Amino acid sequence: MGDLTYLCDISTREVRALPPARPKFPVHLHRGMRSFSALGFHPVTRRYKVMKTWVSNNLNHAGEVITANKILTLGTNSWRKINSGPINFPCGGSVCINGSIHFLTLDLMSNKIIVAFDVETEKFRTLALPDGAPNQVHKMKLIAFGGCLTVLDYEHLEDENTMPMYVLEDYKNRVWMERPIVLPHSWKEDLSRSEEFHVSSVRAGEILLAPKVTAGEVYFLSYDVEKGTLKKVQVHGLPPSLLRSPVIIACAPIGYVHSILALSEV
Repeated sequence: MGDLTYLCDISTREVRALPPARPKFPVHLHRGMRSFSALGFHPVTRRYKVMKTWVSNNLNHAGEVITANKILTLGTNSWRKINSGPINFPCGGSVCINGSIHFLTLDLMSNKIIVAFDVETEKFRTLALPDGAPNQVHKMKLIAFGGCLTVLDYEHLEDENTMPMYVLEDYKNRVWMERPIVLPHSWKEDLSRSEEFHVSSVRAGEILLAPKVTAGEVYFLSYDVEKGTLKKVQVHGLPPSLLRSPVIIACAPIGYVHSILALSEV
């Protein structure tokens, strides 16, 4: 029995299990093995593909992390093995922009790099972080902002209320633009009850902050970059068991591509 991966259609709330998949690692490498999946979309071919990666805690003879990758084209029923790329376990989720899935991960020197996987050619490549972005910052995330690949550095947000944002405005020529974000002090009103928080982007022009929420109330904070305004967005319909004690809503970067196809048709 292999690892199961599920697709969820946000519009219809359908959930579909993909065929199980598993890497051909030797048995001794299975201990501590982790896996993650990412959905990619190519705007020219209009094809959706799911990439699944397994990462072992072990290193090969060259001191590199041992990984395995498979891919499934939606509409088919089988996984195909693809060549591994320079990818460790990602620091956060994935962002699909311009037909490529992007991850923030670590190189062999534990420096952060961006790895891109082309959905059509099924090849990996690396992108350097923008100038000025420290490559060893712990709190850093990739998001989609205004249709552009964006790096958020929120290492000092709690102390200084500032968050440098680097936007890849010219993807082809790798032109990054730095945009400082300064949040109002009110965003930290409930942070005293939190050990950590998460950042993401869901709607164009807005950054989502998810602090550890209080018992009985689940909400996000949405910051509008253009207007400089902050608003609370409550979440309803969660099971009562989640409301008995504070919980953390983990926001991975969301690359949502709307499709009118039902999951049963893909």
